[in-house]
Amino acid sequence: MSIQFTSRQKSPWQELTLSKQEKTGANVEATDTYSPQQYLPQLHQTKDMEELHLSIQKILNKMNFSDYSFMRIDSAGYHIPLTTFPAALTEKYAANNYFSKDFLVHYVAGNERPIFMSELYSVAYDTPYDVDLFRANQKIYELNQTFGYLDSYCVPLDSCRENSKAVLIVSQRNSGAKNYEPAAPIEFRARAAVHKPTLRVLCEFIDSAVARHSPQDEQYSQETEATKLTKKQLLVLSTLANNDFTMKQVAEELCVSPITVNQHVAAAKKALNAKTTIGAIKKAIKLGLIKYS
Repeated sequence: MSIQFTSRQKSPWQELTLSKQEKTGANVEATDTYSPQQYLPQLHQTKDMEELHLSIQKILNKMNFSDYSFMRIDSAGYHIPLTTFPAALTEKYAANNYFSKDFLVHYVAGNERPIFMSELYSVAYDTPYDVDLFRANQKIYELNQTFGYLDSYCVPLDSCRENSKAVLIVSQRNSGAKNYEPAAPIEFRARAAVHKPTLRVLCEFIDSAVARHSPQDEQYSQETEATKLTKKQLLVLSTLANNDFTMKQVAEELCVSPITVNQHVAAAKKALNAKTTIGAIKKAIKLGLIKYS
């Protein structure tokens, strides 16, 4: 059974629109907004993932969100490089193999509109069908509640990493968790609505910063560029790597002109982001694109 969520669907997936009275009652004022210009310099200046994580926490704490999680989703699965959510929560999620059944994953695949978790998982309770898919999502929602998260706000967008989605999830732990004041659902929703534009920009910059700091993303970037190399370019690099040849000798070996050899080398250097021919050869060997004997 497949579930498709589209941005045109209305209730129960339609984003909550708060009335002026609700926002007033929730005690969230315009002065609570946090301009992107205030925090972008902080993210740009971070030197590593740990510093990035601390900067994000400071930014979200000023918006009165206690917890956050940034994740990437693609066809292979999910990766959570940054989070303040308890390890026990993510471990139970993984142990029960909820990823393949999670409504959030299905929703993110085809949408970039922010949504509240409570709206998303309400589908699992409203359906008249008693099937594993819906029961699994009831358990996912109840698992979050067990750790004090009555609701969360999800901001999905296309990741800078090819064929991936980036998702920023913000929340406020409730009375079931120590050291945090209860956040009434209406107050949390009002707060998310006020900060909606800022949270989207924040998600974009976190995605970019993670790509800059994460070795995994650096490796992925190199591999993505490497797929652009042609067989002839790889053959030229392999010939250079395994023989003490000049460009002219490579041309004679491969029965092409020296100009063609130089063009292949230049294209390979660009694809592998290498400044020198030796640098391109080393990267090609490291990525397993050519063999060195």
